[in-house]
Parts: sequence; structure tokens; C-alpha cells
Amino acid sequence: MANIAEKYKKEQANPTANPRSSRPDSTAARLARFALGSIFGIAFLFGCYIMLATALRGPDTITMDGVTQKAGLIPNQKLPTEELKENDIAPDFVLGQLGGNPVQLSKFRGKVVFVNFWASWCIPCQDEIKDINDFYKQHKNDSSVAVLTVNQKEDDSTIKSFFKDNGGVTVPVLLDKNSEVAGGYFVTKFPESYFLDKNGKIVAIQRGQLSAAEIKAFYEKALASGN
Repeated sequence: MANIAEKYKKEQANPTANPRSSRPDSTAARLARFALGSIFGIAFLFGCYIMLATALRGPDTITMDGVTQKAGLIPNQKLPTEELKENDIAPDFVLGQLGGNPVQLSKFRGKVVFVNFWASWCIPCQDEIKDINDFYKQHKNDSSVAVLTVNQKEDDSTIKSFFKDNGGVTVPVLLDKNSEVAGGYFVTKFPESYFLDKNGKIVAIQRGQLSAAEIKAFYEKALASGN
């Protein structure tokens, strides 16, 4: 027994002497650890690249009427400090348009303007966009109204695919790439809609999905305002 106990103590003091307590890594195990480390390394480098590219790109800029400016809210205007309400003047903005020229909100003074904030991942937006598109098609040749849908942070291909999947939507889309305009309007949920009269005053706000009947009613309210 003394010999066995002495042998056990020696094995514990020198684990390498006991082949059962220390087994060399297999080639498969070493390769698995190398692959896992490589994946994490590549992911880290890719994340750094994205952050660097975003920082170097700077703000989104557009050229309108021969002037290059930052897309988003127009500077040097009085901006709201809380959620917008009826009778407020809608904050002015300029944004690029999908497949068209840049758009500035204040240039539509003299018209009723329907502004809708949306995103393709928003389920209520998917239902609502069809009614908005129907309204747009009914009034696209009407000089008294403009329809502006403001998309949030999505690229051109995502928007086009969304429109194709929803029956070929053709309503104008403005690109709020960093959600600066949505932030300036204190948009809290999608969709969110504003109806402006010809003086740029907000006459109706809908935070949530609009029905076709509500679109018509709010349009008529905005049309009657300011006359």
C-alpha cells in the first residue's frame, strides 16, 4: 500500500508522467481552434472597416438648384423641442428622392402636402402603403397636392423590392438615411403621417396606420384650411 500511495503522490506532482492526465491535442482540435479564432478576427476587422468607412463618408449630401448641402433638416430654423401637434408649422427639410431629384418641403407651399414616415420592415406600413399609393395615383396630376413618403435608413434595392412585392407601388420616396428628419419630427412609431395645408401648417397627425377613408378625410381638411 505504501508503494501505491508513493506512486500516486509522484503522479500528482508530475502530471506529465501520467499519460491519462495530459493528452496531446489532436490535429482536428487545433484546426477547430484556429478556424474559430480566424472567424472572430475577420468579424472584428470587418466591424472596424464599417465604422471607419462611416466616419470617413461624413454626412449625406445632395445637390439642389446648383447648391450642395447636407441632406436632412434645413439649418437655422426654429425646431420643435417636443412632439409636433396640429397648427404647428412643419419643420423644413431637404432629402434625396429614389429615382428622382432632391426634394425640399417648403417648395411645396401653396399645395396640400401629405408626409408619411415608413420602413419596409414595419407591418402596418405594408398594409398602409397600398392605400397611400391609390391616393397618389388618383391625385398625381393634381397641382393642389403632393405626396411624400419618407423612408427610414433603407437602401434603394430594399425599397424597390418592397414596392414590387406590394403590387408595383409608385409613390414618391424620400431617403432619410440617418433618420434626422424623423428625429426632428419626433416620430415615435411607424407609420406616422402629417397633413399640411398650403401654408405649411400641420392640420392632421396620425401616429399609426391610416385607412383609405382617413387619408381622404385628412386631405379634405388640409385642403379647406387656410382658404
